[in-house]
Amino acid sequence: MKSLAVFVSLTVLASSGIALADDNPFAAFKGKMKAGQYDMSMEVDMGNMPGVPAGMAKQNRKFSHCLKQEDFDKGALNKGSDGKGMPDNCKVSDFRMSGNTASYRLECTGEDAMSMDAQITFVSAGYDMAMQMKIGAGKGEPPVKMSQKWQARYTGACK
Repeated sequence: MKSLAVFVSLTVLASSGIALADDNPFAAFKGKMKAGQYDMSMEVDMGNMPGVPAGMAKQNRKFSHCLKQEDFDKGALNKGSDGKGMPDNCKVSDFRMSGNTASYRLECTGEDAMSMDAQITFVSAGYDMAMQMKIGAGKGEPPVKMSQKWQARYTGACK
């Protein structure tokens, strides 16, 4: 499912939560995180995704990720897992930042149509994020609904 590949890239973008270009709404995130090692946990509910076996729709993942200062300096945190930035057919809207909490909507049109509503709260040692997504389905099929919850906690210098 090609739209899932785009979704994964955009999820990395959104979960990293920081694109440093001043003309980008995510510039408001600058200074909310610091370089270093983060323990990440992700809860995924794939809802009605076609082909997902019973009992596999809900999954939890834990991993560690190093964010280097050069990633912040180069604005590389807005790159997806494929090394590219957000596709041209995707737009962020309804961005709101209040204190340490932001919310926004991401919509992609075309063959890889999807929408995502996200809320991220920066805490002293990382962030918590919740996302609800609708990914365009095939011919005449209803969209696939998914949700994710992320938690990232700073653990010190990169290993």
